[in-house]
Amino acid sequence: MILQTIPFCRTALRMWSGAILWAAHFTAIYSVTALACARGYAHAMVFGLELVTLTVLAATLLAFLTALAIVRRARRADAASFESWITATVASLAAVAIVWEGFVPVLVLPACV
Repeated sequence: MILQTIPFCRTALRMWSGAILWAAHFTAIYSVTALACARGYAHAMVFGLELVTLTVLAATLLAFLTALAIVRRARRADAASFESWITATVASLAAVAIVWEGFVPVLVLPACV
């Protein structure tokens, strides 16, 4: 019984990998920001940028490139399959959400208000 569910679980994780990536990115950047603001590290400077800004930008860039890699791999796998289409679509939407939640606040708002 368990062996029969493994392909389903693998397929489901692959199809939702973009959403999982987005959730991990969201949790990471807001956790780092909250901890830095609470501990007083919000204005610490690294390479001429605030630590929070640098961390959020690096995490956002990494997550965005990972989402693009998921899309690319899904499109190469089998363009006609439903699973590949869902994987690429969810990862594309996740890439948009990652950019929106990562780059836009960093460029518009201060880290700690």
